Amino acid sequence: MNVFALYIIILDLIIAIAPPSTTEPLCNSTTTRYYHQPAAVADSVYIFSWAVSSGAYVHTRLVVGGVQCLLEYRASDQKAALMGTCGSTDASAFSVQDKTLKYQKNGFSFEVQCFYEEDSPLKIKVLPRNNTTIEAFR
Repeated sequence: MNVFALYIIILDLIIAIAPPSTTEPLCNSTTTRYYHQPAAVADSVYIFSWAVSSGAYVHTRLVVGGVQCLLEYRASDQKAALMGTCGSTDASAFSVQDKTLKYQKNGFSFEVQCFYEEDSPLKIKVLPRNNTTIEAFR
Protein backbone atom coordinates (compact mmCIF):
# COMPACT_ATOMS: atom_id res chain seq x y z
CA MET A 1 0.00 0.00 0.00
CA ASN A 2 1.42 3.34 -1.03
CA VAL A 3 0.53 6.24 1.26
CA PHE A 4 1.39 9.79 0.27
CA ALA A 5 1.56 12.40 3.01
CA LEU A 6 1.85 16.11 2.40
CA TYR A 7 3.31 18.14 5.22
CA ILE A 8 2.09 21.65 5.84
CA ILE A 9 4.22 23.88 8.03
CA ILE A 10 2.45 26.89 9.55
CA LEU A 11 4.92 29.64 10.38
CA ASP A 12 5.03 31.51 13.64
CA LEU A 13 3.55 34.93 13.06
CA ILE A 14 4.73 37.76 15.26
CA ILE A 15 3.90 41.41 15.68
CA ALA A 16 7.06 43.48 15.28
CA ILE A 17 5.85 47.00 14.54
CA ALA A 18 8.58 49.15 13.02
CA PRO A 19 8.53 52.96 13.25
CA PRO A 20 6.63 54.89 10.56
CA SER A 21 9.96 56.15 9.19
CA THR A 22 10.60 52.53 8.16
CA THR A 23 7.11 51.39 7.20
CA GLU A 24 5.82 54.43 5.29
CA PRO A 25 8.43 54.20 2.49
CA LEU A 26 7.74 50.44 2.21
CA CYS A 27 3.97 51.01 2.08
CA ASN A 28 4.48 53.60 -0.65
CA SER A 29 6.83 51.38 -2.67
CA THR A 30 4.68 48.21 -2.62
CA THR A 31 2.50 49.21 -5.57
CA THR A 32 2.61 46.18 -7.88
CA ARG A 33 -0.56 44.18 -7.25
CA TYR A 34 0.01 40.46 -7.61
CA TYR A 35 -3.16 39.10 -6.03
CA HIS A 36 -6.73 40.42 -6.27
CA GLN A 37 -10.00 38.94 -5.06
CA PRO A 38 -12.65 41.62 -5.67
CA ALA A 39 -15.51 39.63 -4.12
CA ALA A 40 -14.15 37.63 -1.17
CA VAL A 41 -16.93 35.79 0.64
CA ALA A 42 -17.13 35.80 4.44
CA ASP A 43 -15.76 32.66 6.11
CA SER A 44 -14.14 31.41 2.88
CA VAL A 45 -10.41 30.73 2.62
CA TYR A 46 -8.21 32.52 0.06
CA ILE A 47 -4.64 31.28 -0.51
CA PHE A 48 -1.92 32.82 -2.67
CA SER A 49 1.86 32.68 -2.90
CA TRP A 50 4.04 35.21 -1.11
CA ALA A 51 5.73 37.58 -3.59
CA VAL A 52 9.28 36.72 -4.62
CA SER A 53 11.89 38.96 -6.22
CA SER A 54 15.41 37.82 -7.13
CA GLY A 55 14.82 34.56 -5.27
CA ALA A 56 13.87 36.19 -1.95
CA TYR A 57 10.51 36.78 -0.30
CA VAL A 58 9.79 40.52 -0.36
CA HIS A 59 7.66 42.79 1.81
CA THR A 60 3.99 42.34 1.06
CA ARG A 61 1.31 44.96 1.60
CA LEU A 62 -1.88 43.06 2.32
CA VAL A 63 -5.16 44.94 1.91
CA VAL A 64 -8.37 43.40 3.23
CA GLY A 65 -11.27 45.78 2.75
CA GLY A 66 -9.83 49.12 3.85
CA VAL A 67 -7.31 47.57 6.26
CA GLN A 68 -3.68 47.67 5.10
CA CYS A 69 -0.80 45.89 6.76
CA LEU A 70 2.81 45.25 5.87
CA LEU A 71 4.06 41.66 6.16
CA GLU A 72 7.68 40.56 6.24
CA TYR A 73 9.23 37.10 6.00
CA ARG A 74 12.21 36.70 8.31
CA ALA A 75 14.38 34.01 6.78
CA SER A 76 16.83 34.06 9.71
CA ASP A 77 14.28 32.56 12.11
CA GLN A 78 11.65 31.43 9.57
CA LYS A 79 8.89 33.64 10.95
CA ALA A 80 6.36 35.92 9.35
CA ALA A 81 5.93 39.32 10.95
CA LEU A 82 3.40 42.10 10.97
CA MET A 83 5.90 44.86 10.36
CA GLY A 84 3.38 47.68 10.52
CA THR A 85 0.28 49.20 9.04
CA CYS A 86 -0.25 51.46 6.04
CA GLY A 87 -2.53 54.43 5.70
CA SER A 88 -4.82 55.03 8.66
CA THR A 89 -5.08 51.38 9.75
CA ASP A 90 -5.05 50.97 13.54
CA ALA A 91 -2.19 48.64 14.54
CA SER A 92 -3.78 48.01 17.95
CA ALA A 93 -6.66 46.12 16.26
CA PHE A 94 -4.22 43.28 15.42
CA SER A 95 -3.35 40.34 17.67
CA VAL A 96 -1.71 36.94 17.28
CA GLN A 97 -3.21 33.71 18.59
CA ASP A 98 -2.02 30.20 17.70
CA LYS A 99 0.17 31.27 14.74
CA THR A 100 -2.72 33.34 13.36
CA LEU A 101 -2.72 37.10 12.86
CA LYS A 102 -6.18 38.43 13.71
CA TYR A 103 -7.71 41.81 12.96
CA GLN A 104 -10.93 42.97 14.58
CA LYS A 105 -12.40 46.46 14.75
CA ASN A 106 -15.88 47.95 14.37
CA GLY A 107 -17.45 44.63 13.33
CA PHE A 108 -14.88 43.95 10.59
CA SER A 109 -12.47 41.06 11.06
CA PHE A 110 -10.16 38.67 9.26
CA GLU A 111 -7.40 36.15 9.97
CA VAL A 112 -4.05 35.56 8.26
CA GLN A 113 -1.71 32.56 8.37
CA CYS A 114 1.55 32.01 6.53
CA PHE A 115 2.60 28.48 5.59
CA TYR A 116 4.34 26.27 3.12
CA GLU A 117 3.81 22.73 1.96
CA GLU A 118 6.67 20.34 1.28
CA ASP A 119 8.72 21.62 -1.65
CA SER A 120 6.43 24.59 -2.31
CA PRO A 121 6.82 28.35 -1.98
CA LEU A 122 5.64 30.27 1.04
CA LYS A 123 1.91 31.06 0.95
CA ILE A 124 -0.47 33.49 2.60
CA LYS A 125 -3.92 32.36 3.72
CA VAL A 126 -6.61 34.95 4.38
CA LEU A 127 -9.91 34.14 6.07
CA PRO A 128 -12.22 37.17 5.95
CA ARG A 129 -15.11 37.17 8.41
CA ASN A 130 -17.05 39.67 6.26
CA ASN A 131 -17.71 39.93 2.53
CA THR A 132 -14.88 42.14 1.29
CA THR A 133 -12.00 42.52 -1.14
CA ILE A 134 -8.47 41.11 -0.78
CA GLU A 135 -5.38 42.47 -2.52
CA ALA A 136 -1.65 41.87 -2.14
CA PHE A 137 1.08 44.17 -3.40
CA ARG A 138 4.83 43.73 -3.70
